Amino acid sequence: MSFFDDEPAATETAAARPRRTRNRSRLRIQRLVVFFVVLFVVVFAAALLFRSCQQSAKESAYRSYFTGVQQAINDSKTVGTGLQSLMSDPTKYSRPQLKAKLQALSDKQKEIYDRVLRLKVPKRLKSLNPIVAQGPFFNVLCPFDEKDLAVDPISGGIEEGPACKVYKA
Repeated sequence: MSFFDDEPAATETAAARPRRTRNRSRLRIQRLVVFFVVLFVVVFAAALLFRSCQQSAKESAYRSYFTGVQQAINDSKTVGTGLQSLMSDPTKYSRPQLKAKLQALSDKQKEIYDRVLRLKVPKRLKSLNPIVAQGPFFNVLCPFDEKDLAVDPISGGIEEGPACKVYKA
């Protein structure tokens, strides 16, 4: 046999192997398995991304809340220091000056209080401690010394020091 012969070899045609026929249902099952694996990976990645966004939003909310609270504490300490310096020697001011300075400190404290009320409390923190969201309740009418007859009208006890009692009806 040479290169220029046109006749095919008889052994090649007889030895042609028959094609394997694949089971179509097996192929479909394999494709479905691959599809579900890819779908699971996509859903899992989306869930991780969503959780990460939730976590960063939560951290940001806590960070901004606690920064606002710390700023209010620092400003309130500044007002307290100013009040303490005024009360340490009130004679160096005239009555109208002292009244004006006390009014300025009172206005500053009211502004701090209003700013604290506008703070956005994170949901989880609000549910854990409602006093954080509403602020503490103080009974300013209650005397604190025994000599002032600091008798608690509900319990009948004598209050020895400044304390806050909240009664719920």
